[in-house]
Amino acid sequence: MMHEFQTGSLLIRYLLGEASPEECGELEAKYLSDGDFFEELAAAENDLIDAYASGQLSAPDRARFEEYFLVTPERQRRVEFAKALRSHVAAETGKRQREKAGVLAFPPAAWHRWLPTAWFFVLLIFAASMTWSILKTTQNFYLQAEIAKLQREIADLQGKQRALQLQIEAFRAKELTGGNEQGKVKTPTVAVLTLDAGISRSSGAAHSVVISSATRSVRLRLRVERGYSKLNATVETANGTRVWQKQNLPVYTGHNAEVSLILPAKMLANGDYIVNLTANPNEKQAIVSSYAFRVVGR
Repeated sequence: MMHEFQTGSLLIRYLLGEASPEECGELEAKYLSDGDFFEELAAAENDLIDAYASGQLSAPDRARFEEYFLVTPERQRRVEFAKALRSHVAAETGKRQREKAGVLAFPPAAWHRWLPTAWFFVLLIFAASMTWSILKTTQNFYLQAEIAKLQREIADLQGKQRALQLQIEAFRAKELTGGNEQGKVKTPTVAVLTLDAGISRSSGAAHSVVISSATRSVRLRLRVERGYSKLNATVETANGTRVWQKQNLPVYTGHNAEVSLILPAKMLANGDYIVNLTANPNEKQAIVSSYAFRVVGR
């Protein structure tokens, strides 16, 4: 497939570690769910190895390949195999061409002596080609099996993480109330509000949270688009004063993808607030999602 190799394509930049975090996230989500795209990625990886073995990569791409791609023994073995195969094929091709150029000078007896050797090398090249094809097919099979296993493990870990988060929230609520006393009904100490992105500040009571004197914390469930594993959050007042922030919040992927924030109730005065979600804590960038809510009742 060397005729399809493109140095600046997104797949090649991803394999060389030059894709942006957003591009990496989109590609990884796609090849984990799309079998055809996974085959395309595997073919691009084989093309990249062939380009390196044949010396077709530029100096920067070659250095990037050796620094980023050749980090596992399995990849190093594949590159060494590709180099050895290309070297052997090139040597045998040159030998056949030299023999063909001098065949008329050979006497019939000499030609008959060389004919078995020529057939031996033809069969050797054919066997090498078949071995390479079987190796690639086997590698693809094991990679698909590993991806399926990882998908199951990720789903299991997400379920456990979600259950643990709920247990932590229940424990915190119980700790704040000092436990339930028999015969007494207490006001819930955790106020919960679910928000969709892009809510207007004038959305009314449907997007308001009521905080009483017994409320100790406010939990915001922010629905987001799928494709993110972690996000950063900031909470600001309507005039832009930042009152809370946190990085690397997990994105839970159930029926709806969402981020959960738990804010101390005592820091939220009556009024309007804006929540912004971003993906990179180190640089200013476009906001992934924004939400608006109002605090009343204090």
